[in-house]
Amino acid sequence: MKAGDLFTFDRINGHTRDINGKSGIFLGERPLTRDDGKVIPNFAVQLFGETIERLCDVGLKRWMSPMEAN
Repeated sequence: MKAGDLFTFDRINGHTRDINGKSGIFLGERPLTRDDGKVIPNFAVQLFGETIERLCDVGLKRWMSPMEAN
């Protein structure tokens, strides 16, 4: 997935009810570097209807499905 791609989150689990089935735009990778030098791989998305971008753990990428371009 690259910045600008449209996607939909699949149903992940009961702990992610706020993003299950939601669509948005992928904003790109946003890795965080801790004080000890360890890099935490994250990414950012903007869900449709929201005004603030969300920072997500890289593990959520497997639940993202590209939207069909019509």
